Amino acid sequence: MLGASSFDEFLKAFSGYPLYLTIIAVALLFRGSLARCLGAVAHRIRKGDRLSLAGLVELGGTEPPPVITSTEEAKKRRGRVNAVFGDPDHFQLLFKVTGPRLVKSTKAMEVPGGCLVLVSAEHQNLDGEWTSSEALEFVPNAVIVKDRKAGTGKMLTTP
Repeated sequence: MLGASSFDEFLKAFSGYPLYLTIIAVALLFRGSLARCLGAVAHRIRKGDRLSLAGLVELGGTEPPPVITSTEEAKKRRGRVNAVFGDPDHFQLLFKVTGPRLVKSTKAMEVPGGCLVLVSAEHQNLDGEWTSSEALEFVPNAVIVKDRKAGTGKMLTTP
């Protein structure tokens, strides 16, 4: 049986360790969740997101990619276009907005009697995965013209 002085010595020798043992126990108990969380953070850093730890360390972060408006431009800049069937540039880019976790674009194609308008949106979730949505609408009697205010941009108008 331990005496009071032996127990006091044991507690003095053990002081400071409960915090570390608690951290280790929590990490062991929740290692699956911790691994998924760290994996999601690593995935987002690889995708180009910036991570700042108390202003001391910054990881990741890249410049946003340039806006590509045609298939030929994509071939020249990225070289990722393997095969092309038909003319994918029938839809003309009206405008596009890009951000670190958001891409929105509006394209239009003239058809007899008006224009088809395609609106696309991509959004990056908290886990780093991207989701996308698209909507297609017919606008009667519309035509595509150059937007004088936007320089290289285009817009829809009716005659």
